[in-house]
Amino acid sequence: MTRRQSSYTATERMLNLLRYLSEKPHSMAELRDRLACDMGHQPDRVTVQKDLSRLKDWWSFPLDVIDNKRVLTAPAFPVRLSNTTLEALRIALKFLEDTKLSSAVAALTEITQLLPEPQRQTLQRRTEFTFAPQVLVDFSSHHSNITKLEQAIRVYQQVEFNYLAREREQPIHHQIEPMSLDWKDGRLYLIGYKIGKNNEQSFRVDRIVGEIKLLPCKFVPKPPRTYPIAFRIWGPIAKDYQKRFYQEDKPLCAPCDRHSDALLINALTTNYFWAKRRLLGYLPYVEIIQPDWLVKEFREIAAEMAQLYLNQTSPVSLPQAAEEKGI
Repeated sequence: MTRRQSSYTATERMLNLLRYLSEKPHSMAELRDRLACDMGHQPDRVTVQKDLSRLKDWWSFPLDVIDNKRVLTAPAFPVRLSNTTLEALRIALKFLEDTKLSSAVAALTEITQLLPEPQRQTLQRRTEFTFAPQVLVDFSSHHSNITKLEQAIRVYQQVEFNYLAREREQPIHHQIEPMSLDWKDGRLYLIGYKIGKNNEQSFRVDRIVGEIKLLPCKFVPKPPRTYPIAFRIWGPIAKDYQKRFYQEDKPLCAPCDRHSDALLINALTTNYFWAKRRLLGYLPYVEIIQPDWLVKEFREIAAEMAQLYLNQTSPVSLPQAAEEKGI
């Protein structure tokens, strides 16, 4: 065996040792047996002991011997987080503790064992951060309903439940197509649509009475959600325009002071992101009419395009022009 091959074999052996010890404590005999199984030959006890000593003394891995078993006292390859990420994790743990979600706290705490000791100590510092002006709701009793809602949202499955509104004395039965769960003002809300309706509604999860019931999945195409959009086009875009959106009214002639050939398009789109990409391709021959947030975005884009145009067409001074021509 050459020196390079010997070095490669030793490195592979030490990596295997770290993998074994990351799983659980091992005796020396157990380590040698597993090495024999994975590498095809069983190294002697002295070789394995030297490998463990190198890992501990040269590479500073947290190895120790407890009850005649080799133990990795901390993760072999700890994850180091930035200060910002560490602070966010500390606040998240505090938030979960305040809302009594003990299972989530335990799961997240288990992950933090991958952090080095100084960062784990940072997470234990008390925070005075206030999450909401009112007392936070204990969601531990709503864990089953939250799980069902998350499942229904993932697979677009409808749900039904009884809901006790603040102004009513008796709960009302609802059938909802859930869209998302939203945290607002210290409360968890279900956002969804009532079956057969188009207006979005919100329900406080802690006001749901009893268990949520998942309705059977319907294996039939459902009409997609649509969102209104309106825009004016002119020039070459208006001349060769063809319908591109999910639903469109017939283009209306809508001349303005600057563009006598302008057309007004009223349409419905199923995806605002796709619609924005399409409309960006119409620049600079497009003006957005609605929705308001898209009007604002396109005004900002138009201003940046105008500035770029001015920068490219600005006159060059004579000394600069002479310098560029080498005069």
